[in-house]
Amino acid sequence: MILTHREWNFNIEIEGLNTIIIENPKLYRRILMDIDNQLSGLEGGFTLINELKEVKISSELYLVRSPFLISINDKKIINKLYAELKGDVISSEFDRFQELERSILSFVNEIIFNNSIGLEVDCSIEIEDIFKLTGVKFCEDTGKDIIERLLEHALIVQDYLMPSAIVYLNTRSLFSDIEWCDFTKELSVRNINAIFIERYGGAVSKLIEKRYTIDEDLCEIY
Repeated sequence: MILTHREWNFNIEIEGLNTIIIENPKLYRRILMDIDNQLSGLEGGFTLINELKEVKISSELYLVRSPFLISINDKKIINKLYAELKGDVISSEFDRFQELERSILSFVNEIIFNNSIGLEVDCSIEIEDIFKLTGVKFCEDTGKDIIERLLEHALIVQDYLMPSAIVYLNTRSLFSDIEWCDFTKELSVRNINAIFIERYGGAVSKLIEKRYTIDEDLCEIY
């Protein structure tokens, strides 16, 4: 799978870790706007090719706009979690679920029976409704260091959403050089593909990180 943009001349293979440093501020703003728009399903300058066919960026990449806004309980992840739990119920606890469903519907019908306004209930309860009602979610410690949270988030995104790559914006500056090497090494060991779009560079994780630079004069270095 190859990612490119109409404003540069190189192709990025969606495999392993890639860092794109854009020192020209005008181009940097354009790139951020395009990746944000296209991951929201809108038009932009990026093209993603898989086996000679263009594919939607929004269906293949997962965007982390800010490390401080991440949550392992965002809607997409939770929906996948509920689907997994639903499968567990169907395979081993479906009889118990049907018993619970009958009990809940019977209770609700008793409550509304004497109401002066005509009321009715749906004929069934979806399995996912039980998890939503009880607020099932991942345990999330927002007091953790942001770097620990980034790694935890990456692991859960990969396990539940399985994107072709996670795209990070403005992340490198949060790390010391040693922390960066440890973080990228962990991503590599877990086979998580990542693209880091940065304004400025820093130390490179040798052997596992590919770097592309567009300088102030729009010259490309890679």
